[in-house]
Amino acid sequence: MRGPVGAKIPSPSCGEGEKKPFDVVLERATVSVDATTWRREGDIVIRMPGFNEQTASGLKKAFAS
Repeated sequence: MRGPVGAKIPSPSCGEGEKKPFDVVLERATVSVDATTWRREGDIVIRMPGFNEQTASGLKKAFAS
């Protein structure tokens, strides 16, 4: 979905057993994703599936815990 946050986007859908499609309206929003997760299994296991502006602060938190 592209466009400004808060934009309403109609998305035609057809449910099981429905004969005609109907519109479901979705609203665009900003989704925040943790760039770093960690857990202890004897040693610390750090997972970084991607890099963004939150990666450095997530690493600092992982090493501080």
